[in-house]
Amino acid sequence: MKKSIGVVLLMGMFSYLAHGANTQALNEVLKLKNAGVDEQTIVSFVQSKSVNYNLSADDMISLQNQGFSSVLVNAMLASGQSNAPQVSVPPLQPSVAPPMPGGPSTPSPFQIISAPQTGSPPPLQVSPDAAYFYQELSPYGRWILAEDNQYYWQPTVAQNTADWRPYWDKGHWVYTENGWYWSSDYSWGWAAFHYGRWQLHPHHGWIWMPDRTWGPSWVVWREGGDYCGWAPLPPGARFDVATGSFLWGGRHVDVNFDFGLDSHRFNFSLVREMGDQPRLRFRGPDEVERVFHETRVVNHYTVVKGAEGEKHPHIVNHGIEVERVNEKRGRPMEQVRIEDLRAPTTNKSHEQLDRKRKTLEVYRPQLDERGRR
Repeated sequence: MKKSIGVVLLMGMFSYLAHGANTQALNEVLKLKNAGVDEQTIVSFVQSKSVNYNLSADDMISLQNQGFSSVLVNAMLASGQSNAPQVSVPPLQPSVAPPMPGGPSTPSPFQIISAPQTGSPPPLQVSPDAAYFYQELSPYGRWILAEDNQYYWQPTVAQNTADWRPYWDKGHWVYTENGWYWSSDYSWGWAAFHYGRWQLHPHHGWIWMPDRTWGPSWVVWREGGDYCGWAPLPPGARFDVATGSFLWGGRHVDVNFDFGLDSHRFNFSLVREMGDQPRLRFRGPDEVERVFHETRVVNHYTVVKGAEGEKHPHIVNHGIEVERVNEKRGRPMEQVRIEDLRAPTTNKSHEQLDRKRKTLEVYRPQLDERGRR
């Protein structure tokens, strides 16, 4: 009974807001909230859509009165706007937060965490997912305490290059026994392209959320005609190793689910270029949008339990069918075998491709529940 009354109130509230706001976009948020989806997932959904909700001051007050947190309201207000206005609602206050050097004890909604000294421990409230990567990645970027009270990492290249995108430059696709593997030339690529999720923040660009599950790559695929595309999976997209399928908001989703990712989050390439450094350049956003709508979603991940004595299952990213790639390339993609490196090599390389032996040696630490090897 109480849930029914709540639904009626929310529907009434959205009817009121529809006069000055984006009705369709608000209804999508309403459905998620009404379904009991957790707030972090709803915020990630809002940020992934990047639509303009057109919220007025009265709209924001009404949303807050109906139980929408300041974090969610801020995300809706910032969505789809390059210069989002400030919201006159209190920012999220983390329960435990490290003070900024020489600054106030309470961080801003988006706090930059300075690079730690060698050997220094991470802040106490860093999640187990971030604990291992904190020291490993700090030399190559910065850690950020975001509005959702989660720690993200941002590579220096993303800070310095406005149009930088993950899974695009300084790397290429390798076809392995685990499916499509993103082989990166970045020193930190072993982590951010094989663990965790990426989010396109409306003000700070691409940031990475750690996770402990290794995969050959974590992307959503699209294919159609001469094109294929891929986009980083967003926070909230969880992979269930037991079933070999994805969860969104705690619920299993099918292979056609797009996780709310729009065209400008995708990297597109000609199918015949798979295996090479991506180099396709479009003439503008209209052409990207056209290719986006001419392609369809492909989510095809499976789990292979492995041979007897192997501790961890193998996650396989099938993605684009290799037979189709071979046809477009006019020559076959050679499948390589992934072999584990016990530790990084002397030059701190975490992956080494030997085309002659058809092997790819990879350092992929398996992390426990506390984020330790």
